[in-house]
Amino acid sequence: MSWLVDAHVHYHPVFGWSRFLEGVLSNTARVSGEDPSVGAVTTTCLLLADPPGTDSLRELREGPGTSLPPDWDLRTPDRGRGVVLTPPHGAPRIVLLAGRQLRTTERLELLALDCVETIPDGLSLIDAVDRAGEAGAIRVIPWGFGKWTLSRRRTVERVLTERPMSGLHVGDNGNRPGLSPLPRLLGPDRPGDVLNLPGSDPLPFPDHARRAASCGFVLPGDPDLDSPGASIRKALGSLTRDPPIVASRRSPVAFVADQLRMQLRGAGQ
Repeated sequence: MSWLVDAHVHYHPVFGWSRFLEGVLSNTARVSGEDPSVGAVTTTCLLLADPPGTDSLRELREGPGTSLPPDWDLRTPDRGRGVVLTPPHGAPRIVLLAGRQLRTTERLELLALDCVETIPDGLSLIDAVDRAGEAGAIRVIPWGFGKWTLSRRRTVERVLTERPMSGLHVGDNGNRPGLSPLPRLLGPDRPGDVLNLPGSDPLPFPDHARRAASCGFVLPGDPDLDSPGASIRKALGSLTRDPPIVASRRSPVAFVADQLRMQLRGAGQ
């Protein structure tokens, strides 16, 4: 028995909740079926990384356009920090936990996961790490195309070195093409207790609606559904090496197409 955690999830309105959640179940079933060592996945946990001005959980709970698949049960644990969804027919439960995506002055990202506090964009990476730590967040510096190079790579290395044993982690990204070499900061030469906590990072395009839970990591046992965030922290605190990682990666063609679409989208805003 185990549970799957996707540590970098965005919900975009273009997805629609029904299609998004059906994709989560499909990816969870794939993980359970492809790797016998994982065992039966009873719960999939999605760690949301909302940009400023977005509250995906509020939209799911209260949005007038929300349409869950038929016969799904929704409850809110953890004093509103999360949502637990129970599909019918014994399918794995889905937990969504609130979180923030922060953009720093170095044009890097920091994920403040299982966090409901408002932390502004525009801080330096080290200040954003400290502010997110004060808010009790699980903190992940995610890989991004072109972001871990030259001076920005040195910034990430410096921050990881200056904040060892502090619960700061790095995260591989499901959008990284499968044939690309593993970035050095995701390899074994990392300082302190830094773990690789990957996530799918769905992009704001309709064909990414079913990507959540396609990339993540596996934890043994089953979470406490009354306090799933605490369950993740306890499990991570017991690890001395990276948890088992599962990833369905983009093909080189899909990766290039995604990057071009993101460039065009940025130019149009």
